[in-house]
Amino acid sequence: MSRTASTTESRLARILLILGALAFLGFFLLLPLVAVFTEALSQGIGAFAEAVRHPDAWAAIRLTLLIAAISVPLNVVFGVAASWAI
Repeated sequence: MSRTASTTESRLARILLILGALAFLGFFLLLPLVAVFTEALSQGIGAFAEAVRHPDAWAAIRLTLLIAAISVPLNVVFGVAASWAI
């Protein structure tokens, strides 16, 4: 039984595209995340723990979680509706 290729790109082109996508993800997702944690922990874990215990920090965390709990389902609903419209 013979199989036909599902893509017309060469193996090298597919590898380069995958590496490009991974580099993009690393640059735009992982690099900022590393920068945030590096800056947050620049004065040590003790200073970070003290800052997190502050009531304003907990208020910000609660607000972030509330807004995420509201916006994610709305984005799913409107995103699916938009994709069906397209």
